[in-house]
Amino acid sequence: MSYCNQGDKPKVNYSFGDGSRGEFLANTSPIDVLTSTEPGVEAGYTYEDPNLPGKRTVAGNSYTTEFLEICQKGQTAIRIFKNGFEVLYSCYLPGSLLTVAAIPEKCVLKVNNSANVNLFTIKGKCPVNFTVACIDCPEGYCKCASTNYPGYCCLPCSQVASEIASITAIARGKK
Repeated sequence: MSYCNQGDKPKVNYSFGDGSRGEFLANTSPIDVLTSTEPGVEAGYTYEDPNLPGKRTVAGNSYTTEFLEICQKGQTAIRIFKNGFEVLYSCYLPGSLLTVAAIPEKCVLKVNNSANVNLFTIKGKCPVNFTVACIDCPEGYCKCASTNYPGYCCLPCSQVASEIASITAIARGKK
């Protein structure tokens, strides 16, 4: 869906299902914001490679472990396959094959310019939610001056209108 007019400075605020939040400031407008879902894979294999620090996770449909001459004495090779094709093999220490678990789907948020050139992409835990502010505040919010950075705040217009109407009614009652 297309957002903002030419010359606006769009700001996309987004959040993912794990609570992570962020914003993207586009330097062009209009922009298109697209969301999609990447399917999860059947399994992710996490292991520790003695030759590389830290843990490694690789996605695949199946795996085998076997002794290969390429591995040092006492190490085992893990071969990970996806749709019948080997996607990785690595040596690991016995007992360090840590998990074999499904990797969940991911939600994707993309921001493209009007020529459909990608400006920004981020992936996270589903669901993904976003708002777009074309000037300074999202649609339905009023811009108010503030002494705090960035020099303004955004208030819900309907709430401000309701409060002004309430104050007006009180003021009329005092005459």
